[in-house]
Order: sequence, then structure tokens, then C-alpha cells
Amino acid sequence: MNCVILGEMGAGKKCLLQVAEGEAFPKGKKGASQLEGKTSAKAGKKTVGISFLALTPEFSHHGSGWGDEELIERLGSQKKGEVFKAVAYCVPARTYAARHASICDPKSINSWITMISKVLPKAPIIIVRTKTDLEATPLTKGKTDLGLSVEQANALVSEHERVCGVIDCSAKDGSGMEEFYDSLGKLIIQHQPDGSCVIC
Repeated sequence: MNCVILGEMGAGKKCLLQVAEGEAFPKGKKGASQLEGKTSAKAGKKTVGISFLALTPEFSHHGSGWGDEELIERLGSQKKGEVFKAVAYCVPARTYAARHASICDPKSINSWITMISKVLPKAPIIIVRTKTDLEATPLTKGKTDLGLSVEQANALVSEHERVCGVIDCSAKDGSGMEEFYDSLGKLIIQHQPDGSCVIC
């Protein structure tokens, strides 16, 4: 089963997969446009293998990755072995102010979910709140779009039909990482319309 991990540049996808695969937290800041990982999850008495592929929009689409045509084309691929059954959408619990709209801005998040739901209409979407170690940092006054709270993430589950759950984790301090694959795998399997899954 193939699952895709999506999110803007700087959402923590690279660090998330590397630490989930048992590697040390990377010190470098340079992200990867593509990264892979594998795990398995139990579905009743059966064990289902899940392959993860993390995709990052081109730099020219930074802050508006949902509009990256190449990424959209890859998501919608129907080639054998390339079809995604589930999406893990990564949004950091805290981010930085930039010239473009914040990657935690509600408009950005809803644009991503809308795009994913259109391209992969049957795929469950799991919200992965990354960088939770930064959550203790107070939000700058008037800059409420620089973070995604637990309450906001859970509200997305109620507001969007395909969004089926939320996972909190921090690749840096290890919070939620030991059970990350298990938690993700269970959500993916539980919400497959035909017993199959997507990660954004």
C-alpha cells in the first residue's frame, strides 16, 4: 500500500521520516524533494505493508504548494505501483513569519486539503502536527497564523469528510516518534473505503 506524505517546505517531512526510520535527528537544514520509508500495520489478523513517499513542492511554489502542477500530476498517477491510497499532511505546530502566507494559515491548510480531496477523492487524510517541541514558544501577538493548535487540527477532522485523524510528534525531541508508524498505519487502515490509504 502506498501513502504520500505532503506539506510545504519547512513542515518537517524529511526529519520526520528519517527519525521514524531510526536515524538521528538531522542537523542540516536542507530538505529533500523526495524521501521514502516503509512499515507495516495490523488490520485484524492480517499485517499490511505500507510504503511512504514524502513529496515537497518546488521552491517556486513555496507557501502555495497546493498549486504545484508537477506535484499534482504525481499524486494523480494511475501507473501500476504508483497509486496512493492515503495521505499524511504535515503542518508544524509552530512556524516562522515570512513574506509569503504562513504555512499554518487556515487558508493554506484548507487549500491543501481541497487539492488532495480533488486529486485523491477516496484517500483518507491524516493531519500530522510536526515540531510540537516548539509549541511552548508563545505566538507573537497578532500572529495567530504561525501555529496549528491541537484544537484547530481536531476541528479539521470535523470540517472535512476525508480528514480522519490527527497525530502529534516532534522529530527533534522524539515526542510521538516511537509510536508514529503504528498510529499512522492504524488510521490509514481503519479509514480505507475498500480496505486500502493517503498521507499529506
